[in-house]
Amino acid sequence: MKIDLILKVCFWVFLTSGFSIHTVKGQCGGCTVTINGNDAPVGTIVNGSTVCISGNRTIPISFNNRNNIAICIADGASWSGNAQQLSGLSRIDNFGFLQINNPFNGNWTINNYSQLTFSGNINANKVVNNFGEMTITGNTTISSNSTLNSNGILTITGAVNFNSNANVSLQGNTSIDGSMVVSANTTINFSGNLVVGGALQMNNNSQISNLNSNHCNSITVNGAFSNNGLITGNNLGAAGSPLYINKAPSGTAITGGASIGTCPPRNCVQQEILQTSNGYDVVYIFSCSDTFVVPAVPSGEEIIDISVAVIGGGGGGGNGEAAGGGGAGEIRRRDAVPLVVGSAYPVVIGAGGAGSSMTSQRGSNGNVSSFFGLVALGGGGGGSSSAAARNGGVGGSGGGAGANNGAGNGAGNRGANSGNNTNVGGSGRRPNGNILSGGGGGGAGSAGANGANNNPGVGGAGIALDILSNVPNIQNAFGGGGGSTGRNPANQYGSGTGGSFSGIVLGGDGEGTIANGLGGPGRSNTGSGGGAGRNLGGAGSAGIVVLRITFGILPIDFVQFEAKFLEHERKVDLFWQIPDSNEEIHFEVERSIANVENWQKISTQRELYFTDNMLPLRGGMLYYRIKQMNPKGEYNYSRVVSISLPATEANQGVWRVFPNPTNGHQIRLDLLDYNRYAGEDIAVKLVSPSSSVYIFKSNDLNAISSFLQEKLNQAPKGVYVAQVSWGNKLEQIKILKQ
Repeated sequence: MKIDLILKVCFWVFLTSGFSIHTVKGQCGGCTVTINGNDAPVGTIVNGSTVCISGNRTIPISFNNRNNIAICIADGASWSGNAQQLSGLSRIDNFGFLQINNPFNGNWTINNYSQLTFSGNINANKVVNNFGEMTITGNTTISSNSTLNSNGILTITGAVNFNSNANVSLQGNTSIDGSMVVSANTTINFSGNLVVGGALQMNNNSQISNLNSNHCNSITVNGAFSNNGLITGNNLGAAGSPLYINKAPSGTAITGGASIGTCPPRNCVQQEILQTSNGYDVVYIFSCSDTFVVPAVPSGEEIIDISVAVIGGGGGGGNGEAAGGGGAGEIRRRDAVPLVVGSAYPVVIGAGGAGSSMTSQRGSNGNVSSFFGLVALGGGGGGSSSAAARNGGVGGSGGGAGANNGAGNGAGNRGANSGNNTNVGGSGRRPNGNILSGGGGGGAGSAGANGANNNPGVGGAGIALDILSNVPNIQNAFGGGGGSTGRNPANQYGSGTGGSFSGIVLGGDGEGTIANGLGGPGRSNTGSGGGAGRNLGGAGSAGIVVLRITFGILPIDFVQFEAKFLEHERKVDLFWQIPDSNEEIHFEVERSIANVENWQKISTQRELYFTDNMLPLRGGMLYYRIKQMNPKGEYNYSRVVSISLPATEANQGVWRVFPNPTNGHQIRLDLLDYNRYAGEDIAVKLVSPSSSVYIFKSNDLNAISSFLQEKLNQAPKGVYVAQVSWGNKLEQIKILKQ
């Protein structure tokens, strides 16, 4: 048991002090060159190098005119973005603090998991994925064929223009201090909160499309508001994801269930506490994007482990008479996550993909969720019933496929990260022109069912998360695939049910039995796929992030432990204190003579004090420690205290006890050699055959004699030892009690 305690302490030391090394080797994988602060690079930068930065880098890095360079900034590290002779950047993964004042050459991707400050435009063929906190300083343009995906906190201190054909997703919290213009053929997939400090202008054929975040989404415009495009809530109010806007725009009215108003306050995190055999677990369940601050460790406790589960949003269902269900979001797990107490880490919850509204488009893929660089992909969208859109989408688990009257069957696709609780979507089936069946979306627990004769495929099964074992107030079922639609030779339309786990339906049911059928949404915040619908596919549900921190109660510390040598009585008094405890605790007193290697137990007790009367006559160093034990056998030691014991001058013939042998009556101590006694205080220690010790101190021989008579009168028969000490002298006298 002592080994277990040591391992726990060492593990926490690793979490805190060894963290930066772990980050470079863990989060920043495949490093070929490492740079610590302003030190020279270790390794040679060549084409295709992965450069990993730890510490704080403030001076330029020379990249020797190399191309295809990947850069990773470790957690807690920083880089000013000052690069020289960098011919082509491929990727930056930022887990620390990154500042970019002059965007780099190359068709690059920046993945921000922590804090990024960016100045300038995001030009064509550039990608920024923000899963943390990102600030764009001044005015900016998101150019055609560029990509900005933000699911965290995004602040733009100036105005922003989203050019035509830009790829934009704004999830989480977005704040724009200036104006915002959305140009033609640009769709902003939106969830969370958007605040525009200036004017919002939606041009022709532009769009803001509400995503299924399973919570209220809001847009606030403080300046002029004009809409010549489309702002739609995608009728997601029934799925718990309504869209509210603070005022009506001029021009085209908002649609798809979007409303004028504001969102009510929402708590993004549910917290549960579970008692364990040696402490307790605190479980944090995030249902919307937020920031997690690692709590302080209470006195007398330790963090034994931090575990995390991340689930991506589910894919949306397909559209048509034989369409596929959406796939479940990917589920990622990690234990021993090396977070730092007091530090803040972004939590990103991916929204579910929208269901398809037309047979020529498959359902949208779900969106990624992430925490501490652990990214879970959204589920694949379900295939629809046209030839161009019948294959299921590739995502976490794949979307189910559709089918149509054209030759061949739609293919259900595989999860992109096979093995992370991902499965393939079911294939569509067309045995002949009169029978069409879509495939079910893949689930975390099993593949979606293939379409069969007269049987649309059901969604793949979900799973339980081990991280939520024994957690109350939550249904532990996640990641079901969406159900599909189909028809038989009699033109009777059918529906496949959504995937389930332990009797809990997770994926949205397909709805093909009525002409205006709407596929069901995935169960809220389970990362489940939406069901297919003849008129509209159901939305996949948003994902979730779960953190579980295991706190252990440290063995009770010794607040005080002291030893005191009483020279005249020749004894050592030990006393100690511990904090209050409800456990039944006992102590073992251990002593070692001359060194700290040969420990011997000299007492087992519950009291917080002990007197050592059996001291060696030769003197020397005495060492003491206390072993504290609980009923489970767990223990820890106090610090070691020492006493310098003076040697005793042994004497014979100075004192006598008479009569000896004795029956205990009329016994006396008398002085024989007056030359060796100078009136010092006398301490008499009477030791019984069972090692019980009685001590009396006086310089009155009559009082000492009365003490001996009192103790021996009722004592059992046997040999007793009287130790008579005065000054630095001692004489031992054996007494036979008859």
